Amino acid sequence: MRRQIVPGFILLVLLFLCSGNWACLGAISAELDNIETLISENKLADAEGKISGVLRNNLDTEGKSFLRYQEARIVYMKKDYPKTLGILNEIIAQYPGTPKAASAKYLKGYTAFYQDDYETSKQSFKDFADANPKHPCAPDASLRFACISFLGKDKTIKEKKELFQKVIDLYPGSSEAYEAKKSAAALSWAESEQEKTLEKKQQVEQMYKALEKEAKSKADKGFAALHLAAVNLEMERAIKDENGDYPINYDLVIELCNKALEVAPESEKETRATASLIKSECLYYSQDPDKAIEAFKDLLGKYSPEEKCRTQTAFAQYMLAMAYMKKQDAPNAEKSFQKVLTDFKDAPNFKGNNVQATSLLWLAQMTFDQEKYEESSQYISQIKTLYPDSSEANMASNLLNLVNSAKKGVGK
Repeated sequence: MRRQIVPGFILLVLLFLCSGNWACLGAISAELDNIETLISENKLADAEGKISGVLRNNLDTEGKSFLRYQEARIVYMKKDYPKTLGILNEIIAQYPGTPKAASAKYLKGYTAFYQDDYETSKQSFKDFADANPKHPCAPDASLRFACISFLGKDKTIKEKKELFQKVIDLYPGSSEAYEAKKSAAALSWAESEQEKTLEKKQQVEQMYKALEKEAKSKADKGFAALHLAAVNLEMERAIKDENGDYPINYDLVIELCNKALEVAPESEKETRATASLIKSECLYYSQDPDKAIEAFKDLLGKYSPEEKCRTQTAFAQYMLAMAYMKKQDAPNAEKSFQKVLTDFKDAPNFKGNNVQATSLLWLAQMTFDQEKYEESSQYISQIKTLYPDSSEANMASNLLNLVNSAKKGVGK
């Protein structure tokens, strides 16, 4: 009998002794979950307090990597990227094979990106996606790898498109696949600009029509509608290039721009500003300067204060001057060209147009026509100093010859 009782008695004692450890581990697990929740709620100070109170000696390898990863998240959210990178590299080296070592590779991709270390970022995203294709973050990692490759110059357009196509094929129906389709369409557009054929532009149009059909948010619908307007304008111009007598259908493009403005939310400033700009351009080129002037003024009134719309507003200010020129309103044209120089000095170019250099050239020409030769010379000098390798500098040199000849004539 005693031999039967002892094993049962020992089992009860072991269960009793272990119960405290199980309770302790359960409490630690709950504490770790609590830390993760606090970080997700951006309560970083509370999370740091909880972390310092955890008994690390009671944690297994997975628990230790988990805790260290939460520390990395906190430092990352504080934007201390060098320190974050150090912790992530430690996790990857010390806890290989754990879930958080994998997550560390993913977060390392973002951390390196914000340090402008694009090669490390790109490789980290690729390593993570390749090793963890079923992970919830794998679609994003694959997309980020493709996007960083998109920015580089080491791959052809075709190779970049293949990277985005891989995201589309691996994760169909995902938001990342949709973003990849947008990038693939942009690359196809770049191809069409190189080849300049109507067929290529029609292919791009089909891609944006598909994006419009698949769009789930108003922002995406506005984005697709805007690009359909822009590509249709390019298609109309391509048809005219092939057939010089073809009248460009600006009304069609204006209609598509209006559709983009109708569906794009007010928060999508860049989309709305670009749609307004293309619409205003169409009014200008359709020989309706009065409507164009009103449209450009309206655009400038709405979007000039928006920093992220400076590309569009700088070009609108330039085109407003051109619309005044078309009306032969030289005083207002001159004022508008001057505003390009004063209000949009460092604005990026729109579609490759250097509006600052071109505005200076127009001012040089206008003051020459007004026989203000010294003033014209000053504008020419600015062009040659600020934009020495531009086509505007070459034209300015030719104009300078005329100015010098005119000065000699006045001297006689």
